[in-house]
Amino acid sequence: MARQMGTPRTLLAGLHLPECPRWRGERLHFSDMYGQQAFAMSETGVVEASWPVPGRPGGIGFAPNGDLLVNEMERARILRFDANGGMRVHADLGALAPSINDMISTPDGRCFVGRLTMAPPFEPAPLIAVDPEGRACLATSEAIAVANGMVWRDDRTLIVAESMAGRLLAYDDNGEGGLANRRVFAQLPAGLGPDGICGDDAGGIWVASPNAGVVYRVVEGGEITHRIDLEPGRFAYACAIGGRDRRTLFLCTGGPYEPEIATAETAGRIEAIVAPFPATTSFP
Repeated sequence: MARQMGTPRTLLAGLHLPECPRWRGERLHFSDMYGQQAFAMSETGVVEASWPVPGRPGGIGFAPNGDLLVNEMERARILRFDANGGMRVHADLGALAPSINDMISTPDGRCFVGRLTMAPPFEPAPLIAVDPEGRACLATSEAIAVANGMVWRDDRTLIVAESMAGRLLAYDDNGEGGLANRRVFAQLPAGLGPDGICGDDAGGIWVASPNAGVVYRVVEGGEITHRIDLEPGRFAYACAIGGRDRRTLFLCTGGPYEPEIATAETAGRIEAIVAPFPATTSFP
């Protein structure tokens, strides 16, 4: 039986649709997909920086020198922002995908990027690998039925949410910039399909399940250990663990995932709750 957790508190409101959160440098970085901006905020909810991304911001990562990397979803590009606010194209993935979605970066500067078409049919596609110089190639030999949130562990294992299959996959670093040894980390219950995910030190993966309005923790094999139910009418899109003690579970929540609604309304929030386990062994 999963442990039912309490009610998250709101840190920041007035967003369109927050997604793809990453904790780095004592700040939570996230994209507001239909607000056309990426943001960095303190753990108390104070916005400290923003970056415009006209082609719809998605996955977030970091170069080894700390530069911010943001997926420009509709143009299938990774944008790179330096400490002075300068922007350049880090990688153009247009030859491999018409549009992209989430992303994870590794400590050595590699990125793994998922493909997502903007409208059905959502065709399966391999993950894309991008090296520190921005060169791109396919990272997996098998296609994934909509790759979404990702976690990179210290043991060089990648966990990726396969949204349309309702499961989490695991891969090993093949030592050559790609991924190997695909396996199912957890098959998830019907109706609790994954979007954004994050990991903790005890081996659990936190899963945001949009349609159910639920965030839950699952361990390898599929056991659900903890569960957070949002208030009725709210949807959970992504999560990240951070804060100075790495015990704050940040939740990206909002209204329904309808582009017209998300563009016109500002129901998005960053919410937070204390996590039962810290996160110091997943990057970032």
